[in-house]
Amino acid sequence: MAEELHIEEKHGFDNKDGILATFVEITNETSIEIGLTLNVGGALISGLAVSYEKYLKGISELFKGHGPGAEAFSKQFEDLAVESKKYAETKEVKSLPNYIHMENTKFIDAHGNIQELGYWRGKLTSIDGFIIGNK
Repeated sequence: MAEELHIEEKHGFDNKDGILATFVEITNETSIEIGLTLNVGGALISGLAVSYEKYLKGISELFKGHGPGAEAFSKQFEDLAVESKKYAETKEVKSLPNYIHMENTKFIDAHGNIQELGYWRGKLTSIDGFIIGNK
């Protein structure tokens, strides 16, 4: 256990699960999507881990066709997706992500009640555990 903590500190995981952070890094850098179920404060969040860019584009799509104000939000998220991709491509030093982005997400409470969430964003340091695969 002490060795595991030392390795995670050495690689800069900063209280993040190193394996989960690596999965998120892979989704951000490729088009690979990973089914995950996360334990967050006793509840489960289950869905498909997607890249930050895909998450932003998905949020952008949610606002389209709902009037001028919503179109402005849509454009902001689309522009952010483009800028974040450019930044990632030019960034010299890679750092592990701080957030996970998911789509087709379900929230499952302690009683087994399921609520469809759609897109979800969570802080990696707030995740207590995970399972590969989604419900």
